[in-house]
Amino acid sequence: MGLFNRFKKSSANSKGVKLANLGKYQEALECFDKAVQSDPERSEAWYNKASALLNLEKYQEALECFEKAIQLNPNDATTWFKKGITLGNLEQQKEALKCYNESLTLNHENYKVWYNKGVTLEILGKSQEALKCFQEASKLNPKDSKSWYNYGLILGNFERYQEALESYNNVLKIDVEFYSAWYNKGNILKDLEKNEEAIECYDEVLRLHPEHVGARGNKGIAFNKLGMYEEALNCFNKVLKLDQADVMGWYNKGNALMKMGEDQEALKCFEKALKIDPDFQDAKKAKEELLSKFTHF
Repeated sequence: MGLFNRFKKSSANSKGVKLANLGKYQEALECFDKAVQSDPERSEAWYNKASALLNLEKYQEALECFEKAIQLNPNDATTWFKKGITLGNLEQQKEALKCYNESLTLNHENYKVWYNKGVTLEILGKSQEALKCFQEASKLNPKDSKSWYNYGLILGNFERYQEALESYNNVLKIDVEFYSAWYNKGNILKDLEKNEEAIECYDEVLRLHPEHVGARGNKGIAFNKLGMYEEALNCFNKVLKLDQADVMGWYNKGNALMKMGEDQEALKCFEKALKIDPDFQDAKKAKEELLSKFTHF
């Protein structure tokens, strides 16, 4: 069963399918209502009505219709899958997980179900199980960038950095403009002290998303690590131009200035960071070190 089932019995249903495929879900819903009224024992009519309601973000009504469809035909994997999506939108993640498991019992080969199950498990804090789901999804459809991306995210969180990098590379082979993959790849390379490569990744992010504060700031940190303080300072100034309240922007700018011997200017930056976040311990420590330096000068 596809997104909308094309059973030919009802002209109202056929018209609804055509409208739904054009994205006219409200008009399609009116047709599916008629189809349900004319043949209330047909599971496909309830499925199509539920799918229209799901697209209209009427999740509670959609759930009731999917349940009716399952009551009439409990062996359709797609209906269980779509019910799971609906429950997820209603933030009923444990119930959604049960639906994905039912769907996979009926059809083990649908990568979208594995992907959604992985997302649900991650929301529930079951990262190890989620990892297996994204791995399975990427095996079933190696061209699905989102499965590789989420696989990489979890691998990175588990500090399996080389595998995470391979996952992000797979994402970027599929979609070179997936800027979040460039960003996360850059972060891993930065943490591995491969700062030149990290900067190349951040440049790709900024090419695609020029106002990405995280990429701009982390590019500055990578420059700092390379001893390229002027370039780092330029990055942090751009961060603060985008967001004057970016506490890390002020802190990192202070560090760059301190490395350049501009201690008074650095102190001002640490003070601005502490004005935004009085409990920022790294900024407190840096300020204290500078004040101690001034005292002993």
